[in-house]
Amino acid sequence: MSARACESFNIDWLSDHQLQCLSNLPEQCRALFGQPGLLDELIECMRQTPADARWYRPAGVWVNGQCVAAGGFKGAPIKGCVEIGYRVVPEHRRKGYASALVRWLCAQAQQEPVRWILALTEPGNLASRTVLSHNGFVHTGDLLSDRQHWLQRWQYRLI
Repeated sequence: MSARACESFNIDWLSDHQLQCLSNLPEQCRALFGQPGLLDELIECMRQTPADARWYRPAGVWVNGQCVAAGGFKGAPIKGCVEIGYRVVPEHRRKGYASALVRWLCAQAQQEPVRWILALTEPGNLASRTVLSHNGFVHTGDLLSDRQHWLQRWQYRLI
């Protein structure tokens, strides 16, 4: 069932104020970003490279005033390709929020000089593979991460 069928939601870039508030809530950061330090890293990247800040600013999916999912780009495009990442708070999974967020990020990338969108996921993450597949991403191969874990490479062509 999609999020639209369940309840009203909104997707938008997180404001500086929202980012600062979230950075003071480690459990919420862990739920939205997988680890509390990731949000601080994104904020630092925005501070250090203001011209590319939009490529590090996370977006949030909001339901009834609560951020239930977050995602965004993992840096400025390289050779026309930008990588995305996303995460949904566990109790709000399987409601269509990840799919909606991925569609929204693809639409945002379409407004930029980007030709490809890349997403990496663990082979066992069926939910993420389904989200990517349903949003037009194609599995283009597997790779070994820096941490020696296998990941699947998914790509979406904009042009």
